[in-house]
Amino acid sequence: MGAAQITFANVSLGFAGRDGLVLDDLSFAVAEGEVLVILGPSGCGKTTLLRLIAGLVAPATGAVLVEGRPPVAGAVSATVFQNFRLLPWKTVAGNLAFVLPDLAAPEREARVAHYLDRVGLTRFADSYPRALSGDAAAGGLCPRALRRAGGAFDGRALRKP
Repeated sequence: MGAAQITFANVSLGFAGRDGLVLDDLSFAVAEGEVLVILGPSGCGKTTLLRLIAGLVAPATGAVLVEGRPPVAGAVSATVFQNFRLLPWKTVAGNLAFVLPDLAAPEREARVAHYLDRVGLTRFADSYPRALSGDAAAGGLCPRALRRAGGAFDGRALRKP
């Protein structure tokens, strides 16, 4: 294998509105010709890692190098964004409540809590879209699309495993 094409050296990064770090002291190198596979549950930092490699965000600590230099957005990579049309000024719960304007507040809050629980996003209820992983943002849209549907709903069927 050749020289390292992607290097992470003691990289840590967190986001406002989230407890703890998304990436904590991460170090690895990918050499020319190697393949990197990123697997993990929603919110573990997969999309954040790709944003760091693309130069779209900078680490809080440590260093990211692409071809031996800090990455610059668009310089050596192209990015296809996960764009889920969540309202950026509203929390996840606020985005869900937004599509239920004609429900009384107590019923609206109960419906939002129910759907967040069904898709496993209760812990992100007070988070803004910018602090969500791609999977969590997609999950935030699942119940929003249901609007006022009162039928049976298994949120797990709408999310990646």
